[in-house]
Amino acid sequence: MHIDAPVVTGDLLGRAHKGERALRVTPSAILTPTAWDYIRQYRLQLSRGAADAAATDGVANAGRCAHPDRACGCQHEEFGSGYVEPARCGDCAIHQRKKAGDPEASCEGCNRYKTLLQQIEQGQATDPEALVEQITELVIHRLAD
Repeated sequence: MHIDAPVVTGDLLGRAHKGERALRVTPSAILTPTAWDYIRQYRLQLSRGAADAAATDGVANAGRCAHPDRACGCQHEEFGSGYVEPARCGDCAIHQRKKAGDPEASCEGCNRYKTLLQQIEQGQATDPEALVEQITELVIHRLAD
């Protein structure tokens, strides 16, 4: 699928997407946050280039992230082209940035995080923060005895 609009939104992608796995936009296209959400949700491979290059999908590596083993957090390439979900949150580049104190790092777009929140709402999982608080209280109580 090729989009030649100067600004690509999630709504535009929703109307144009017909099940394709790859998305090509013009080199100067601006992708809105809703476009990035759509790309993540449908796990589209993103590349930038002219429309005629989209027909010859032989340029598979053009626009790919240099770190396809990371969920996100690549600071030199745009997110979406080499997405691989990490085995655990500790392996995620965004999670590592959060631990390092980066105020811009957020798990909000992570599928693993969204799934965890859904499972917590359905009572199928425990909030990790609440669990840490419970364990901390238990340890402090046992140490006090």
